[in-house]
Amino acid sequence: MKISMYEDVPNFGDVLNRYLWQPYLGEFIGRDDNILMMGIGTLLGHSKSHDGQVIVCGSGSGYGGDFSQLKNENWKIFFVRGPSTAKALGLPSDLAITDPAILTPEIFPAGPKTGKTIFVPHWESSLNPLWESACKRAGVEYVNPLDDIAKIMQAISGASLVIAEAMHAAIIADAYRVPWVSVSTSSRINGFKWQDWASSLGMRHHFQHYAPLGLTNKVFNLTSGRADMFETAVASSANHNQAAHVITARQSPSFTQSAKAVYKKIIPQSWQGGKDLEVISAAAVVADRALNGVLKTGIYNRYFDKTLDDIRISAAQSGMLSDEKIHEEKKSMLKEKLVEVHRYLAEKN
Repeated sequence: MKISMYEDVPNFGDVLNRYLWQPYLGEFIGRDDNILMMGIGTLLGHSKSHDGQVIVCGSGSGYGGDFSQLKNENWKIFFVRGPSTAKALGLPSDLAITDPAILTPEIFPAGPKTGKTIFVPHWESSLNPLWESACKRAGVEYVNPLDDIAKIMQAISGASLVIAEAMHAAIIADAYRVPWVSVSTSSRINGFKWQDWASSLGMRHHFQHYAPLGLTNKVFNLTSGRADMFETAVASSANHNQAAHVITARQSPSFTQSAKAVYKKIIPQSWQGGKDLEVISAAAVVADRALNGVLKTGIYNRYFDKTLDDIRISAAQSGMLSDEKIHEEKKSMLKEKLVEVHRYLAEKN
């Protein structure tokens, strides 16, 4: 069995797939049986050219795409990330359990308590060097989501509060019972998948929206098209299912909205949400690195003021945690499903 995962960048949420499944399904991983497993990640809707069996264990939707594949007879869905995914894909509600990353503490033991407040950005935001500098000025520890996974688990489990733009930072913090705050630094952050996971544990999260920092985050706002694409996909594939309305509303100034509308008319649609980000943000990142170098010399021009306010507001919050009883129930349900998956794979031998 091969595990499908996003491997373009070493984002810790995706890398977790290499570790989490070993205690439960390890004897089948790597077996030559033409089975593809979709586990942790927003993977559903991405077309898979696989001619063998496909099994789904906790994946979610969030970016639209082709959901028709899920109805093929070679697909077997054991469980998905949350109720919003189940609704969007027209699946029974009992297939919505929670994100498998809830089991992380069983793979990576908790580290010593540091009492620190940490900030874990989305991997795209980590391309912008200004966030690390801003965190340092605000007295918050910056954790790179592309760092060694064991190091990240130690930082999250030992913290007193996790400011999470990376959704799996919040999921893993909740699993270690560390309070978390969800934030968004650009409109590329997908509110649908956040609410999908949060509602699986009986929560409704709310983003604290940060002001864009540097050219990189302004480009992210300008090139964002994911929410629009997903809302269209859900409406067409699920008969105007109400799941589309779970997407967090974007709170952008009217100037930004107008600029984005003009941008979408100028840039070819085939580039939007992909090549445009790759090409344009590369230049923005270079510019922000240069600016970061200047700011590190001690020059201060009120550049970070709004950002520092945003971070300090987050750091002053008590944070969220799922209900302990619901949390334990979901872990038990997930483990029961994995026993079922194990039995299924054993029969395929």
